[in-house]
Amino acid sequence: MSEVNVHIQPIETTDRCGVVLAADERVPLSGWLDSGAGTVEKLVHEHGAVVLRNFATEGDDDIRAIVTRLSGPPLDYTERSSPRSEVSSGIYTSTDYPSEKRIFLHNEQSYNLRFPERLYFHCVTAAEEGGATILADSRRVHERLTPQLRARFADGYRLVRNYRPHVGLSWQEVFQTTDRDEVARYCAANDIDVEWLGDDELRTSQLRPVVARHPATGARCWFNHLTFFHVSSLGEELARMLVDAYGEDGLPTNTYHADGSSIAPELTDQLRDAYERECVSPSWEEGDLMIVDNLLASHGRAPYRGARRIVVSMAGAVTWSQVATTVS
Repeated sequence: MSEVNVHIQPIETTDRCGVVLAADERVPLSGWLDSGAGTVEKLVHEHGAVVLRNFATEGDDDIRAIVTRLSGPPLDYTERSSPRSEVSSGIYTSTDYPSEKRIFLHNEQSYNLRFPERLYFHCVTAAEEGGATILADSRRVHERLTPQLRARFADGYRLVRNYRPHVGLSWQEVFQTTDRDEVARYCAANDIDVEWLGDDELRTSQLRPVVARHPATGARCWFNHLTFFHVSSLGEELARMLVDAYGEDGLPTNTYHADGSSIAPELTDQLRDAYERECVSPSWEEGDLMIVDNLLASHGRAPYRGARRIVVSMAGAVTWSQVATTVS
């Protein structure tokens, strides 16, 4: 195949998280990767994410082959926290969350012991308005936090989830089973405490780190769901309604200090501000493939109007035992 001329176009007039790699002509992405895979890897490590634009792809099978080529076979979506549908083997809807809601920044499955290193978002249909996949560089978020704030979470943070019928995801959906014994075995193997509260109600609690060292670059990354799952991220009205209904210890999700004590609002305010200051919001074009390094960049979603279809595949399993590091 003849050499493909490409150029690098920043998402913004800033060096913050993400670049667009745009081909000058529409050519098969799988073919260009014969020579371009090294360029993609370099850009992902530099910016945390890269958008491949104007390349031709041929549906889910082609995307799955590209994912496997760059990062290994797609991973299953385990220990779920977001409503999501599998559209074909290893490829899911990015989320089935209501379109009018903003999804706060997070690192995919950082609350698991085993999580994906890479995320592959493919734009099948761009929204009529809004709908950007928001990005923030996890290295820069880490650097924005004061040493004093980071030290407050030196022992990690605790995630508590309550599963009950008709409120959030059920335990059957999260663990993809109807067998309570299977849930118990999974949780025991993944450092999750289990408490059955009734015939169909479950509470889990897990302690997780807040900082990861990137396995390839060595960079320290603010890598967690501490802010995402905290009650304050629900918004004042919804948080008040749920606390009134279930009490703070009965919320579908909430986060705490490692010892189980509440996290002061001023701390979550500082954390949220650090994420927001690092946000970039690249717009989608049909056919785009965005590759996100899950440790180097957190992601979220802007509200949108009109039809929008973004599918995602996750690959390159990493464990906390490989990347956990001290907070400093």
